[in-house]
Amino acid sequence: MHLWTSPLLPSHPLCGAQQAYKGPRLFLSAAHADSIAHKVAAPQRHLPSQHKPASQGALGTPLHSKQQRRNRTVSKTTRLDNKAWLETLVVVEGPSDQYAVRKAVPVQVFVLHGASKSSVAATAQLLKTQADSCSRVIALLDPDVAGRQSRTVIDACLPGKCLHAFLPVWQATAAEDIRSKLAGDVGVEHALPQQITQALTEARPSCPGRKEFARADLVTWGLLAEMGTDTALQAGCVQRRAALSAALGLGNCDGKQLLRQLNIYGFSRQHVVDALATMNFSFTAVLAVGTLSLPIVTAWQ
Repeated sequence: MHLWTSPLLPSHPLCGAQQAYKGPRLFLSAAHADSIAHKVAAPQRHLPSQHKPASQGALGTPLHSKQQRRNRTVSKTTRLDNKAWLETLVVVEGPSDQYAVRKAVPVQVFVLHGASKSSVAATAQLLKTQADSCSRVIALLDPDVAGRQSRTVIDACLPGKCLHAFLPVWQATAAEDIRSKLAGDVGVEHALPQQITQALTEARPSCPGRKEFARADLVTWGLLAEMGTDTALQAGCVQRRAALSAALGLGNCDGKQLLRQLNIYGFSRQHVVDALATMNFSFTAVLAVGTLSLPIVTAWQ
């Protein structure tokens, strides 16, 4: 192996005959010299340009004021929102729902693993322990019967502390076959991140003693038929009730269950009117005469 002891690095393209090495004297092999020269010649893409003015932004655009520089940073409001989410516990039914929620917002998630009443009771102590370390708890469950039953058990486990978020069925329905889920499967995991974020933002507390809605309201809206009415009238009410329950994310309800859900979970009359307006049907109730048009409901979008 040939060693150089000269303060010059001759015969290399980066070290001309007139360029002296100003550091300490080195003993270099030819291979080592080539390696050093290659690293020196490599472009330093990660380093900022030496000719770039200090007052320019990331794309070279001038920043003429402190306000413009301030706009490039995360706003104080955003930081506070993130802090609130980090202190939030969201209760979901399965691991796929957990992944979808965490993809939308940075929250803690408690998974029921598709729990029914009995299995939720078995994990009640664990849920209470985790909820005590969070500033708020939000239940975001599938818009079906199992999800509705789980809400009741969670409320009993965390009285007065749990908020409830709802997704319409059409937002939580798989449009195509995905892994083990078939098209038409209903679950939180199928909702988009922005839809999940909106649902969590609009979460409301449960109010067991609330009496905003009465049975007469459901009759007026064509959601409930009086006893002894025509079979066709009752069938139309069942269809409209199913469509409204799907639009509000309640799961299929009978008249008594729907009335309870509307009252206890803080739905307003405007919620119901807006949901009815989105359905692909129209009806006219004339209670004094006892007539009601009953078109078939096939969709709620």
